[in-house]
Amino acid sequence: ITNKADIVPSVPRLMGYAHVRTGVRLDDSGCITFVDASRDVLGEGREVADVVLELASQALEVAQGQRALEDVVDAIQEHEMTILNALVDGSALGQHMEHFYLATLKEAVLAADPALAGQVDRAMHAAAGKVARAAPPAAATQS
Repeated sequence: ITNKADIVPSVPRLMGYAHVRTGVRLDDSGCITFVDASRDVLGEGREVADVVLELASQALEVAQGQRALEDVVDAIQEHEMTILNALVDGSALGQHMEHFYLATLKEAVLAADPALAGQVDRAMHAAAGKVARAAPPAAATQS
């Protein structure tokens, strides 16, 4: 299970790396997507055919004069820069951290069954207490 914007499971991009064969991606609204790594060779969270169809559709729009080529190129560049910036500023790695996964899993459970809200909150509170008790004591400061 990975967060949709977690970059770690898809690095290195375009080199055939697969975190797992079939992954489950969660977005911040709790939506679940199954991803077959053998078909997600571009690291986009989508199958190559879907990426190619999207690009072909955009090329057709350009050819028919419905969209400027510069707009398509700008959108692709913006997408890639968003990924690069997320790596540089650390936000992509932030989505790899445990607290973010717990929050996303909570959203997925609540999206599936909102009636579980009380149980989920109690479980999260109990888990937080266990983590706090298991944490090593703070190092003593030297004077």
